[in-house]
Amino acid sequence: ACEVDEVRMAKAKEIGADIVINSQKIDAVEKIMELTDGRGANVVFCTAALTTLASQSIEMAGNHGRVIMYSSFPKGDPIELDVNRVHSSEMIITGAVNSNKREFLAASRLLSNKIIDASPFISEVVPFEKIEYAFERAIDPRTYRVLVEM
Repeated sequence: ACEVDEVRMAKAKEIGADIVINSQKIDAVEKIMELTDGRGANVVFCTAALTTLASQSIEMAGNHGRVIMYSSFPKGDPIELDVNRVHSSEMIITGAVNSNKREFLAASRLLSNKIIDASPFISEVVPFEKIEYAFERAIDPRTYRVLVEM
């Protein structure tokens, strides 16, 4: 995992990241290449809406690697792409957006049946009477998810 916030870095370790890179202090692409003996990553999820990180995500992917852009990026801020590298490495670059109804139902079942434990991502549970507070907490970048209890 690559992160710049110390709290989020600790959370990544807590939920199972083997290696956490502070990409503000270390060149993440170089570190990924070092860790993989120059092969690059098999899968890269770019979840931050920064085009520099989108470029780095593509750079750190290896042959037959897959890069998933899971964020909305600013319009008018394109990245350069070495299409020959994409061609020769056979990497796949794809986008991901919110789920459809079928995927939402499947995710709901996984959560309801406790197959997936989402509790590490729940920052707070707030009663419905404090809905305004819940919205304020939800937009705080240090917050993961806020549940509103009905």
